[in-house]
Formats: sequence, C-alpha cells, structure tokens
Amino acid sequence: MKQKGKDKISKGKKDKIKKKKENKPEDDYDENNDVDSDNSNSEKKEKSNKGKAYGRDKGDMSREEFGKFRAAAAKEKIKRTENSLNKNEKMLHSGREKVKQAKDKVLKERAEKGSNEEEIKQKEDKIRKAEEKLNELEEVIKRGKEKVKKKSKELEEVEIPVQ
Repeated sequence: MKQKGKDKISKGKKDKIKKKKENKPEDDYDENNDVDSDNSNSEKKEKSNKGKAYGRDKGDMSREEFGKFRAAAAKEKIKRTENSLNKNEKMLHSGREKVKQAKDKVLKERAEKGSNEEEIKQKEDKIRKAEEKLNELEEVIKRGKEKVKKKSKELEEVEIPVQ
C-alpha cells in the first residue's frame, strides 16, 4: 500500500528519533557534554543562516528602505547596461563605415591592372571576417536591448501601485 506524504514524513521523523536514542547513551550523562552539544547546535544554526538571499545583508535597514535600495540598484544597473549597449552601437557604426571604406579601396585596387590578385583576396577575406564579427556584435546588441527593455518594463510594473 502506498504511503501518503504526511505518513512518510512522520515515519522519517520516528526513524530519526530512534537513531538519536541509539547513539546517545543515557547512563553516561555529563553536563559538559550537554553544553558542548548546545554550542555545536548554535554553530550549525549560524552556518545555516548564511544564505544567498537578498535580505540577508540588509543590515540596519527596514524592509521598506531595503526595498527602495534594491529598486534603485536595479534602475542603476539598467542604465549602466543601456550605456554600454550605446557604446557598442557606436563602435558597430564606426566599424561598418571602416569596412565600407575598405571595400571601396579594394574595388579601386581591383580596377587597377597592376595590383596583385593574392593581396586583394587576402584583403577581401579580412573584410569578410570583420563583417562577420560586426554581425555578431549586432546580434549581441539586439539581445541586450531586448533584455534591458524587458527588465525596465518589469520594473515599471512593480513600481506602479496596484489599485
């Protein structure tokens, strides 16, 4: 017969209690041992309280202050991300311009009959690789902008009080 969740839990607790009784001899009771066990339990509790939750490090701040602090930090992070994306966009545009100039230069060299065909092919390969990298950067920027847009929208929804 299958056991239900509560039955399993109660059975597990009973097993733990039995194990504790087996490990603890009642005849050799010592006050020093009792004090030591209390200290070890408190140490274990301190260790278990060290979590990764945001509220653990709020210090002397109240809940409201801590919430405002977290919201301000989130807004600041979004602004920093937007700024870095804008810098990357400027770099993308300047890279595109340089590639365009390089293409024009290669076309002029190709028009001249005295130019070396191997050098032109090498330059075209370099240009193609640069274009691929610029395309990758453009994709990264698009994904980053989508994330920032999504996060800012979530932040706005949280800030608007529910009526």
